Amino acid sequence: MGAMATTRSTPHEPSLRLHPSRPVRVVTEQATVADALRVMRVAGVRHLPVVAEDRCVGLLVDRDLIAAAVDGVTGPVGRLARRPVPTVEAGASSPQVARAVLAGGLEATLVTEDGVVVGIVTATDALAALAHADDPQD
Repeated sequence: MGAMATTRSTPHEPSLRLHPSRPVRVVTEQATVADALRVMRVAGVRHLPVVAEDRCVGLLVDRDLIAAAVDGVTGPVGRLARRPVPTVEAGASSPQVARAVLAGGLEATLVTEDGVVVGIVTATDALAALAHADDPQD
């Protein structure tokens, strides 16, 4: 018998594309804790950019706002916003976006175009994309 060559096929790895959530809900630094929590509840989001003069100056995370509310904090949210905020440029690759989500420690990254926030990608968005990566394309 002749020698047999075997090949190992690798499973097809579907491409993963992370799409930012749009539109992005934002609040100003002067918004109250209650205002920011209300925006989050109505919009169904856990992250909320804080803007000043059309630029993002921080990111509110729901657990920080809830803790502040429990502690009786009612004033402006500007000082509660986390900084620095991880960002990626629109059109960034999925691995770049995922690295920014992880590196920032906020479970989210903002997507910008010319310094203006145009979207947000969260860890939940990344998991959803992965969960549906092998779905048939329409």
